[in-house]
Amino acid sequence: ESKNQLLILGGNSSMMFGGYLKDIWLCNVADKEMKWEKLKDLTMPHKMFYFGYVRLSDERYGNKVITFGGKTSSGLINEIWILDLDEWTWTKSTQKTPKKGMFYAVKTQYNDVH
Repeated sequence: ESKNQLLILGGNSSMMFGGYLKDIWLCNVADKEMKWEKLKDLTMPHKMFYFGYVRLSDERYGNKVITFGGKTSSGLINEIWILDLDEWTWTKSTQKTPKKGMFYAVKTQYNDVH
């Protein structure tokens, strides 16, 4: 169940040499061993890091992670991608962030900032 899972998306293995990653890792925290598993059949839409994200889980929108903005080897982007956590598929949004950038934050209806 996704409530008991940690999800790591993308990242960077070398700030100096631009080691941008497409990896997605999953850990079941309910399991006493808490082993990380690299997802083999699913990667990030781009090798990227410094992107913002928010997780949604409700009846209206389903179980999703939405990423926005960030940095790739080509530079800053303004794309929005939606990961369906039930189907494990990515969809590119037709909407874009207001500008290309890093470190986007989201404020939820409960005043949480991500």
